[in-house]
Amino acid sequence: MGKCDSASVISCLSYPVLTFLVKLVPIYFAEQGISGSWFATWKMSYGLGALLSGLLIAHLLRRYDHDNAMIVSILVMAILLLVMGSYLSPTLIILLTIVLGFFNSYNRIARTNKMHHVIAMEERGRVEGGLKLFSTLAQSLSYVVIALLSYLQLTALGFIIIGIVLLIAGVIMLHLKQRLISRCAPVTLNS
Repeated sequence: MGKCDSASVISCLSYPVLTFLVKLVPIYFAEQGISGSWFATWKMSYGLGALLSGLLIAHLLRRYDHDNAMIVSILVMAILLLVMGSYLSPTLIILLTIVLGFFNSYNRIARTNKMHHVIAMEERGRVEGGLKLFSTLAQSLSYVVIALLSYLQLTALGFIIIGIVLLIAGVIMLHLKQRLISRCAPVTLNS
């Protein structure tokens, strides 16, 4: 993948966010004495958000640019995670996870759709393999972070940490897009 697709690589962080939360939320709920039914509801809320994304995805992809969709999705997810980490209410975590599931799915579908448009078919396997390696590395590092936070009894801080990581990723994606726009802008000559 070329330099113009760096935002696609960074947007791959949305998948490790899901796996991070799948490990973090039950640990946090258990530490707080919150019953397992809350975790089951949390898992269903994520799926509900993904289903809602599926219902609207055709309209969204026609209306919005793939790069903008990925950037907005990452930034919205970052804000949602920071709000979750600030309030730590099980009800709020579940409600915000519906929106998180929506934007996570929207990001992944926009990235995949963009790849279909910009990457030749014979190169797609290698590119997807590289994206998967990056995603798996981030996922593995996230498990180390959860283990460390749990050991230090700071599990709740995990929401804030992953929110900050996504916020930084979103800002980098925005910067890359702005740089690409300025580089591709037509040059005007003074007469």
